[in-house]
Amino acid sequence: MTFIAVLEGDGAACDAMYDALEDVGLAHRTEIFETAVEAIAWLDENLTRVSLICLDDAPDGGQAVADWLATKRAECPVLLHGGTSRQSALAKAGWTVDVPPAGRGPEWIRRTWIHSVHEIVGLGA
Repeated sequence: MTFIAVLEGDGAACDAMYDALEDVGLAHRTEIFETAVEAIAWLDENLTRVSLICLDDAPDGGQAVADWLATKRAECPVLLHGGTSRQSALAKAGWTVDVPPAGRGPEWIRRTWIHSVHEIVGLGA
């Protein structure tokens, strides 16, 4: 089983992401974390089984995970939710990074975020 690992500190956005992934026929198991500490602990054990990592733009969230990832061997693409400050460090460390057009909320998740996820890993049975 491969995973999509998502760090998103907004509970409503987490729910919208689960719904969007379910609507397109999820072929990957999804793990969504609300804190960087949780995400890093899980990724430390499972990184080689992850097909995509999605990170929010919070300094104590996505930035912390990006800093941690930059010290690891690149295993999968990283999708950054807004803000490109983490892109350079991840790219220098060998990670493939995608930054979809900026946005927020359920509509952005249903239209932009899920399209980017689909383009990177493909979804469906």
